[in-house]
Amino acid sequence: MHPTQLYEAAALAVVTWALLRWRRSGVPDAVIVGRYLLLAGSIRFAIEFIRVNVRVLGPLTLAHLVSLALMVAGAVMLVRSTRT
Repeated sequence: MHPTQLYEAAALAVVTWALLRWRRSGVPDAVIVGRYLLLAGSIRFAIEFIRVNVRVLGPLTLAHLVSLALMVAGAVMLVRSTRT
């Protein structure tokens, strides 16, 4: 068994640091939220491979699918914010 909570906490601490730096440097809110969704979703997606959960779609768990949805939402926000 892996201490996945610790892995996720460490990765999200780095994300928090990056989000704070972007916020202080004046990056628009929509970009920051899009980046958060993309980063947090990808971290969770990766960590789910070492967790022991029920697989619902091939090798993917429900958390994988939710993480994919978050990453798509973040990517859409980033694309829309660069168009304006």
